[in-house]
Amino acid sequence: MNLRVVAFDIGETLLNDTRYWAGWAHWLQVPAHTVSALVGAVVAQGRDNADALRLIRPDLDIAAANAAREAAGCGEELDESDLYGDVRPALTKLRLAGFRVVVAGNQSAKAGQLLRALDLPADVVATSGEWGTAKPSPSFFTRVIEAAGCPPDQIVHVGDHPHHDLYPARAAGLRTAHLRRGPWGHLWAEHPDVAAQADWRVDSLMDLAYALTPPGFSPEVDRVLRDAGWSQQRWTGYDVWIDYLAPRGFTVTDAAVDFLREFGGLDPVIPAQGTAPAHQPFELDPALCGGHEHRFTQWGRRIGRTLFPIGVVGPNHQCLGIDEHGEIYLVDEHLATYGRVPRAIEALVLERKPRRLDIG
Repeated sequence: MNLRVVAFDIGETLLNDTRYWAGWAHWLQVPAHTVSALVGAVVAQGRDNADALRLIRPDLDIAAANAAREAAGCGEELDESDLYGDVRPALTKLRLAGFRVVVAGNQSAKAGQLLRALDLPADVVATSGEWGTAKPSPSFFTRVIEAAGCPPDQIVHVGDHPHHDLYPARAAGLRTAHLRRGPWGHLWAEHPDVAAQADWRVDSLMDLAYALTPPGFSPEVDRVLRDAGWSQQRWTGYDVWIDYLAPRGFTVTDAAVDFLREFGGLDPVIPAQGTAPAHQPFELDPALCGGHEHRFTQWGRRIGRTLFPIGVVGPNHQCLGIDEHGEIYLVDEHLATYGRVPRAIEALVLERKPRRLDIG
């Protein structure tokens, strides 16, 4: 599987559209439930979701109404609360695994600006309003392929709508993932055509991220980690570490959050071998690096990276840190790198020495 790019739809894939439809309900002066019910009805009939608005006001000019809403200060709004909870974790995991992430959907040019202001972990964020072409047009997927920068069979397109996402992406030569989310995703999830044309069918973006990023640990290391409570789907509450360390001057990065969510709190035990007793080679508790803020700041500046603590290693409890790209370091009187996960975790479990960096 030679995949290089994951391209995401926007509405009801990354964004919860509740605020969008509630805004229209407010503008048309009808209950939000009325709009939601009508959206469901037109979806079930296979019609354009904008037809729900025309059922309320048959003579509605949607483009003119959008302009009027903007002029009245009731236009589009987007903030962090509109993102589904798995968006940042999934996109971060994919980028750290080396995938290029493209976000593109049928939204306005203003929505594109608002999305980019959220600083998503994505390489490209674009909308149909900016490209001048919309799904399911083949020209939209030509733009997706251009943004991906690789052949179509190396791209996975992820979306909830079979007719706007799955089928036209497949026709353009892309691999496809159908997401059971939102009205379209749930309605069509078990349809035979979806089952036949989707390479993956998932209930969350994290399910897809796990499928595309197998851990890659050796059997020995995998066994040690699982004995310590690790699994690829592990989801540890990391807020206590962030709350403790952020006020001490550490900058929290998406890579640090992704690592702590999966590995934070692990303290694996290496079984006794021969005359060597069982022992703990490392402990992934960031709080154990408290008091060493100066080292993280000093080395981070010297290598031009943002270092965040993730735990300690060895009998002398030397600090471990991770940078914004997911590379793991020994942070002490000198700086040394273990590389990225999974290689870094392999090295820690097998007690291999990190490569010391020669920094002038």
